[in-house]
Amino acid sequence: VQSFIEESTYIFSKACFDLRGWEYSDFTLVEPHHTPLLGLDWERRDDIIRLSLPDWENCSSEVTRRTILSTFQRIFDPIGISAPATLVPMILIQKTRASEMEIKSEFLAWFGEVEYLEQLSVNR
Repeated sequence: VQSFIEESTYIFSKACFDLRGWEYSDFTLVEPHHTPLLGLDWERRDDIIRLSLPDWENCSSEVTRRTILSTFQRIFDPIGISAPATLVPMILIQKTRASEMEIKSEFLAWFGEVEYLEQLSVNR
């Protein structure tokens, strides 16, 4: 690992890129060490990536297209591991466009389960 760091730093320095702050998997860590990675959470000891969800506020009593959109857009997932879970609110938004049907119960059911996304992990 050290030779890779030195060689990469040298190559990129020729193009005036300053590579620093290297982090790498370390299976000898006793305690989990979490590092931010593209808005996600990288657990270096087990070398897994997890979503970093925002602190959720209680959902307002009025469920509108705007509240649905603002809620599910707070899930930042640049690699798409939450795509199946964020499909539900997108479908609900489409349903509200087609008709003015009652979607509050469907949205609240999804909102109650969205916290389980933090348990989702992907091997890096």
